[in-house]
Amino acid sequence: MTTKKILIVKPSALGDIIHTIPIAKAIKDKYNAEISWVVSRPFKNLLEYTPVVDKIFIFERKKWGGLRFFRYFGEIVKFLRQIRAEKFDMVLDFQGLLRSGVITLLSGCKHRVGFSNARELAHLGYTQKVETPADVVHAIDRYKLIAKAIDVDDCKMTFPLNIETSLQQKWDTALPNDYAVIVPGARWSSKRWPPQYFAELINLMHEKYDIPVVLVGSPNEKQISQQVMDGINDKEKCVNTTGETSLVELAHIIKQARIVITNDSGPMHLAAALNTKTIALFGPTDPERIRPYGQQHVVMQNKGVCKCYYQKTCSSKSNLECLRTIKPDQIIPELGL
Repeated sequence: MTTKKILIVKPSALGDIIHTIPIAKAIKDKYNAEISWVVSRPFKNLLEYTPVVDKIFIFERKKWGGLRFFRYFGEIVKFLRQIRAEKFDMVLDFQGLLRSGVITLLSGCKHRVGFSNARELAHLGYTQKVETPADVVHAIDRYKLIAKAIDVDDCKMTFPLNIETSLQQKWDTALPNDYAVIVPGARWSSKRWPPQYFAELINLMHEKYDIPVVLVGSPNEKQISQQVMDGINDKEKCVNTTGETSLVELAHIIKQARIVITNDSGPMHLAAALNTKTIALFGPTDPERIRPYGQQHVVMQNKGVCKCYYQKTCSSKSNLECLRTIKPDQIIPELGL
């Protein structure tokens, strides 16, 4: 079979990239394809460790915005020329926004695929437009529609990562055996279960199951994790790795865990992709669209009390009511430890 050269345009965010990797693998297998990927720099590390991706193009989003576009115009042109030089057989825009649409349009490829309802006029750059159902569907099922449009029907939810032994051993040595992972952070403040609730939950888990806990998160979430640590009674049974891991190291830590308790976040999707049982705490977002994919996971949400639906911050008046009404002792029966 002749190898096809296929470009995937999916710069961000972490959860969306995680959702797209299994789709990309199915496409690679179907077409014996060489897969290239346009991705934002913070997520490059994850793609470097998956055998699905053969070549990476770094998308510097800040250079494309406002007056900076003119300052970095030469670099943007060089970036687009590098893509055109690859002479791709197919370009798949899973992002569906203005910048991804421009990259797709100017790729030099004749077969450009994306969603018909892509925002910011991105759809104008596609030669094949994929219709999406009116009903709410999970993001992964939506991405599968692009695969189906190019005759890829068998999208198994496999998430291959090749992590070197030395990296695995580093964390296997540093962490306790048989642990639970806690993800207290999230990009939106409205998605964050209160740190004191996480601390109370960890105390209950220590008392009932005597299970060690590992806190994970990005460098800018160190303060949140420290607030959790401050409320833990038995700190010797809790390891705080927040800000200390790369994405692929985070993946290894999550893969070895018995369970992950998390806000709606990128690590939540990573846990689901790695088939680690996940309890996801949802506030203002819709789990029908972005819940952890798979039957073994648990979603907890008090939907009826949400007053900040899809808002990044919550007003002081509502005070995260949708998350605060989920109490730590409600989670204990769902753990199944």
